[in-house]
Amino acid sequence: MADVNDLTWRTATTADAPAASRLLNRLHAETGFGREATPDLVEHFWRTRTRPERVRLAFAPDGEPVAYGLLGNPAGPERRMELPGAVLRAWQGLGVGRRMVEWQLSQVPEGWFPVFGTDAADEPAARLYARYGFVPERHYITMARDTATPVSVSTLDGLSITPFRPELARALWAAHMEAFTGHFAWYPSTYEEWSGRSMGNPEFRPDLTFLACDGDEVAGYLISYNHDDPVLISTIGTRKAWRGRGIASALIGTAILAARQAGHASARLMVDSANGSGAAGVYERAGFTETGRRISYARQP
Repeated sequence: MADVNDLTWRTATTADAPAASRLLNRLHAETGFGREATPDLVEHFWRTRTRPERVRLAFAPDGEPVAYGLLGNPAGPERRMELPGAVLRAWQGLGVGRRMVEWQLSQVPEGWFPVFGTDAADEPAARLYARYGFVPERHYITMARDTATPVSVSTLDGLSITPFRPELARALWAAHMEAFTGHFAWYPSTYEEWSGRSMGNPEFRPDLTFLACDGDEVAGYLISYNHDDPVLISTIGTRKAWRGRGIASALIGTAILAARQAGHASARLMVDSANGSGAAGVYERAGFTETGRRISYARQP
C-alpha cells in the first residue's frame, strides 16, 4: 500500500530529465491535459522557464518519480511566481501534494505572489489550494478541431501570408511584444529570452508558423509547436494598427491547411476566458470547440 513515508524527496538535476518526462507522460495519460514530453523538452523547459535546482521530485521505492513541484521564474511588475506541480493518482490523498505545496510556498521570496494552476476537473487540487487560501483567479479554455473538416482562408486586402523564415525572427519578436502589451499576466522579454523559449524549443514548427505582412511590416503572426498530434497553435497576435481585418482567421485557416498537408489529424490551442479581444469567438468560427479548462489559483490581496 502506498505510504508517503516511503518516498524519497530531492532536488532535480539535469540527469533527471528522462525520469521527469516519464512522470509528465504518466500524468498526461491520467488527465489528458498537456502533452507528452521528451527528455529534450524537459531540459528546454528547465533551461528557459526555471532551473533544475528549482524543481523538486518525489520518488517511489522503485526509483520512479510520482510527484513534482517547481518554482517558475519570477516575472513582471505584478511579481507573479508560477508554481506548477502534480501527483500521480495512486499517490493522492496521502499528503504528498500538501507536502509539495508547503515546500513551494516556503521558497517564494517575500513580496512575490504565488500562483498555482490545475485542470478544472481536478477537485482534490482545488481543495488543496483552498486549504492555503488560494481561490480561482482565471479560467483558460482548451479548444481543438480536426484538420479534415474544411476551413476557409480569407483574402487579406494588401497583406500577404508567409511561412516563418529565420531572417524574420526579430520582426516576429517585435510584433509579439507590441501585440501582447497589456494582456493579463504577460510581460515583455528580450529577443534572446523569447527566441530561446520559442524557436529554441525542440517542438517548434517553423513550417506551421506564419506571418501576415504588410510590405516589410509584420502585422500579425501564428506560432505552432508539436511534431505529433495534436499540433499546438501556441500564440496568435495582431498588432493594433491592423486589427479588425480578419488576420487571425486567415492565419488559423492557413495553419490548419498546412497541418493537414503535413499529415496531422488535429490541432489545439488555449485561450483566456476573460480575454476581451473576442479571441474565443474567432476560434469557434474557425471550427474549434472546447475540450477542457485550466484554472489558475491565487491568494486574495
